[in-house]
Amino acid sequence: MSPIAIQAIQFFISLSFLIVLHELGHFIPAKLFKTRVEKFYLFFDVKYALFKKKIGETEYGIGWLPLGSRPDSSEDKLRGVACSFI
Repeated sequence: MSPIAIQAIQFFISLSFLIVLHELGHFIPAKLFKTRVEKFYLFFDVKYALFKKKIGETEYGIGWLPLGSRPDSSEDKLRGVACSFI
């Protein structure tokens, strides 16, 4: 495998880790303060998702577009706020 391919894979894995860590910073406090979280995805799920599973009131999944992620909560929809990590 070429060094460029290995670096691209390492970058992708590192970025994925940072995205999940960032979004957990939204998700965990929302759950602690009893805010309803409708979706928690790694990567954006534009039109479809690679994986999704609903546990309780939250749908967890992996999207196909690796540009960021977003937890959807009912509070964000009321305020019209969306936080994305790009």
